[in-house]
Amino acid sequence: MVNAIPQLLKTKLLAFGDSITQGKPPNGVVQVDSNPEVNNKDGSYVNQLDQKLKDRYKDQIATLIASGIGGEEAGKGKLRLPGVLDAAKPDALLLLEGVNDLTNTTDPSMLTGPNSSSQSVLEALSNMCASAKSRNIKVFIGTLTPLNPAKYFSQAAVIQPLNDQI
Repeated sequence: MVNAIPQLLKTKLLAFGDSITQGKPPNGVVQVDSNPEVNNKDGSYVNQLDQKLKDRYKDQIATLIASGIGGEEAGKGKLRLPGVLDAAKPDALLLLEGVNDLTNTTDPSMLTGPNSSSQSVLEALSNMCASAKSRNIKVFIGTLTPLNPAKYFSQAAVIQPLNDQI
């Protein structure tokens, strides 16, 4: 029996987000964002994903575009995304934003509920998904990464409930 070689349906991927997304795969992926704050770093999940794509989909070329800005909150990402989508014209969006909204909130009472950091993240992610979908771009949302409870006690407790809503 001959096994079929796996095929990607979408081959131009945009990884968009904050410092967790900062990265530029070693094969010289296109960097579409001319913003000087965009910082491409080795070792990011983008680099790891790029290698996994190359290893698994050997007879296809997948383009992975990294556009991450360290410290970016979801609300700023919401404003930045349309221009990046229009410039990159990806088939799919890998979206990972929101943890900075929590880490930048020092008042625990502002982490949940109406007008909270959590609500702001959800609204920004919803807006970003709508922006991509209106351009016929498939969206994959990453849930927020865990936080160190020793450093971010109140914020760390909000991650799982927020991820459940994402």
